[in-house]
Amino acid sequence: MMTGGWGYYPYPGSCNQYIHCSKDQGAFLKKCASGTFFDNHKCARVEDVDCPFDPCKLFPSGYMYPDGGTCYGYYKCMKGRSKSGMCPNTFAFSNTKSGCVPDPTCLQPSSLRHPCFPGTTKPIPEEPTMFYLWNGANSLTPMKCPKGLWYNPIICSCDWIIPGKNLYSVCQPMFSFSYDKSFIEDSNKVPQDPNTQVSIYQRSARFTKGGRIVISMMNDLDMDSEWAMCFEFMTHAYIGEVALVSNDWAGEGFTYKITYIPEKALVKCYFRMKDDSIADLTVVGVDPSLPHFLRVAKIGPKLKVRVDNTAPAEVLTKSRVAPTKSPMVVGVANNCEGFEGFFDELKFFRCVPDDFFDDYKRKISNF
Repeated sequence: MMTGGWGYYPYPGSCNQYIHCSKDQGAFLKKCASGTFFDNHKCARVEDVDCPFDPCKLFPSGYMYPDGGTCYGYYKCMKGRSKSGMCPNTFAFSNTKSGCVPDPTCLQPSSLRHPCFPGTTKPIPEEPTMFYLWNGANSLTPMKCPKGLWYNPIICSCDWIIPGKNLYSVCQPMFSFSYDKSFIEDSNKVPQDPNTQVSIYQRSARFTKGGRIVISMMNDLDMDSEWAMCFEFMTHAYIGEVALVSNDWAGEGFTYKITYIPEKALVKCYFRMKDDSIADLTVVGVDPSLPHFLRVAKIGPKLKVRVDNTAPAEVLTKSRVAPTKSPMVVGVANNCEGFEGFFDELKFFRCVPDDFFDDYKRKISNF
């Protein structure tokens, strides 16, 4: 049984298989689409994954082998790495011939062709987190992306994108929770799981003692790439270190934790690194009698946080940020006091907007 928490883990000895550990501690062996390998987080193009079990590490350049998922797909070894390829329509890959041979039954209908791996995957209309696997003939098998990922038809794999938006040219939030009328996310209708001590009050989330919100979709985040997060808060808890946002709960240990110490007017941000060290950032002068707007991001090797228009705190990381093991939770964290007060405008980006840390001119929510 996997003990690292919810998530997706490599399957020893395989490049295109992985283990899915569910929140009820079940473990399931799953397989990536043809033309993709598991990169320790998700299925990605074989060209982008350096898999230690790549068969091409044992064979010379030029060696070819079938992709195992279609009649026409194959991999070709180039300098110890697999590169995906495909035979022409009505041709099948022959392992014995080490090449493509005529086969009128190996069809690639144009309606199923794909710009990256033609015929291998296909989007499912109105289902942005799912895609079809195609066997090279007439069989379509629906598959679901890992939690927090969406099917990206540009790279024919699951990716950190917002359906219908291109984050490669414009930095838009991946999730945006406004708490105007409900706990449903604005763009992608992602649900949250608030307990009974949290309610919607005057277009904000109101926390009373013991309140928490769990966002399961924010599990398995890659915190080592560039990202940004922001939210507004006003505390009614004034003693001790108060939990704001983290994944530090349910006994899994944290990767990131943001807290507030009202008695000292401090905001603290903690990040666990892969070498198990802790990056610690502190923002001073955060008045407990006022509402605040917090922004935190990873930009290259730098972690940076700013509250309102105070001077930002930043640190250069000496190690890489550890992967997350549990979902995001608002209002509770191990060894912290529970948050009481108002919380609003939680946004998470898989990029950093150019003006993200500029002086904040918009009025903070009227708590």
